[in-house]
Amino acid sequence: MRKLLFLAFAALILPPELIAHGALHERIDILSESVRESPDDASLYWQRGELYRNHGEAALAEADFRRALVIDPALDVVYLGLAVLHLENGDPQAALQDLSYVALAEAGNGEGLKIRGRAHAALENYEQAVKDYDRALAVDPAPRPDDFLERARFASMVHPGGVRLARQGLDEAIDRLGPLVTLTMKAIDFDLKLGDVDRALLRIEIVMPQFDRKETLLVKRGNILALAGRIHEAQAAYTDALDAIDSISSSRRGSDSYRELQSRIRLQINDLSRISGKGTASE
Repeated sequence: MRKLLFLAFAALILPPELIAHGALHERIDILSESVRESPDDASLYWQRGELYRNHGEAALAEADFRRALVIDPALDVVYLGLAVLHLENGDPQAALQDLSYVALAEAGNGEGLKIRGRAHAALENYEQAVKDYDRALAVDPAPRPDDFLERARFASMVHPGGVRLARQGLDEAIDRLGPLVTLTMKAIDFDLKLGDVDRALLRIEIVMPQFDRKETLLVKRGNILALAGRIHEAQAAYTDALDAIDSISSSRRGSDSYRELQSRIRLQINDLSRISGKGTASE
């Protein structure tokens, strides 16, 4: 039962921008009627509290959470709701106090571990934040890319060795979820901070098939090669980007954004040409 409630909690903590306010009002009204019919059901107060929280009504949310705990002090999932509420109100220390009442090591409570990780990160305890996310992701059968990205952000703040730790975590994410664009592009950023140009370029090749339009990624490849001093390879990448743009329909190619991109690429080619003494890009 407790595990089912923790899973239900994960479904109730959607960001408010993902939930229509009209739909929230309707769900709150339905739960309010259920509360009137069953005033001793702690789970109803908890559920309504989560809806109030998503609606930005912190005082009403906390009142429902507190009422749920009065009815059933053992309803651990309420403490997760309180912790999120306190985090949203800028009080991570109170969030940690809320979570101290919950057995976060219990299987299925990965969401609570992530909440605690965010609280530690808000207090700049980045190592502990990463440890909590490690444990949460280990028990999550279907982790979200954003969870790995958040862990990487916290890991990058660890000193020393944070960037390498962050990249290692993203490599784990790619192993589990595949070379998703969001994960791969962030991993490339960490590759470059570590000076691992070849690894960054390999990632670009791997992720390239996921892009319908290749020119932006080709420009990125050119930029990486240019920064690495690999002038001729950079020129080739920029030229490939121009060729990719030329393959677009003339109506789209004539848009301001594409014209500006072409101009930037030609300037980059010309700058590299001056360095290598090989002329300029044709107009």
